[in-house]
Amino acid sequence: MLDLKILDQALSDYNQYKLRSNEDGHLVLKLNGTLDAFETDQMCSSETLEWNDFVTKLSEKECKVIFKHCKFMNDCGHNRSKLLAITWIPSEANFREKMIMAASMKEFRLKFEGIMKIVEGSVKSDIYLNELQDICKYSFKF
Repeated sequence: MLDLKILDQALSDYNQYKLRSNEDGHLVLKLNGTLDAFETDQMCSSETLEWNDFVTKLSEKECKVIFKHCKFMNDCGHNRSKLLAITWIPSEANFREKMIMAASMKEFRLKFEGIMKIVEGSVKSDIYLNELQDICKYSFKF
């Protein structure tokens, strides 16, 4: 089993973010320099950066885990929100980093309670807002 740490500050930031489901924004985690722990990279509100602008600026060489409350309208016309964990694993990223990210998803499901869906993204078009809303609308938990 992968012995990967999730720093206490990252868990604390996640728990704060999880409680703000009525607000836009996102929380970004990254692997630290020694690739043995996840740490908080940034926490953004919607005023800071729109989602699609954020996606456009993502590095093609660095893996990230992004938590986002995705708001969508269901078939009955009701507004809903799901907490997504988005794994950004671009093809140009370091091979070891990609393998660590892929192997850590089970750990994420255990440590980060409340995630409704894990979305895997390797190209930016996978994680634009309209794509995420479709995933939320037409999928069940995990």
